[in-house]
Amino acid sequence: MATTPMAATPDTLRCRPTPMVALPEALSFTAGAAISCGSGTALWRAPAPERLRPGHDRHLRPGPVGLAGTQFAKAMGARVIALDTNPQRLERAREFGADELVNPGSNDPVAAIKELTAGKYADLTLDTSSNREAAFNAIRSTKVGALCASLAKAGTSRSTSARTLLRRQMTLIASWTFSTIIQAECAAFCVERKIDVDKLFTHR
Repeated sequence: MATTPMAATPDTLRCRPTPMVALPEALSFTAGAAISCGSGTALWRAPAPERLRPGHDRHLRPGPVGLAGTQFAKAMGARVIALDTNPQRLERAREFGADELVNPGSNDPVAAIKELTAGKYADLTLDTSSNREAAFNAIRSTKVGALCASLAKAGTSRSTSARTLLRRQMTLIASWTFSTIIQAECAAFCVERKIDVDKLFTHR
């Protein structure tokens, strides 16, 4: 595995030895590519072990990063609420272990999460949508004192977001990339918890 501006998915890479991370024998090269990008991002900023515990509710969107986050969250014992307007993606999230499915196109996502969590909202939310409204809804769906992780490029309204953050005393973090140390930790986590990273890929 490697950290490089060219990403980690081409058949061959040319890079210095310093960003290289040993790939555990239990993982395929395909899994290593995922860990070097989307899966590593999901574990680094989404279900941080010290913030996500068995029984916690986690809200996410089931794209590639969201599906990886679903795998990690379920491995930690969390209850996963997946949101997407695409029925196929929602069904894929179910295959990855999502406990609840919400379609924001036909439901109020914030109200749905409030109902599913008995009015407490999610213990951790992960937004990977790059949609301005969805990013703000992720903040609004996070419980008091909890964590919202954003991997999207779309911004939110500064005043509204700041007011929500202030009143809920929550933490908003962003993630763009991560270190080789985190890559190694993610690989070890996947081996330890027997996570099928290759399942993320539908076409080869």
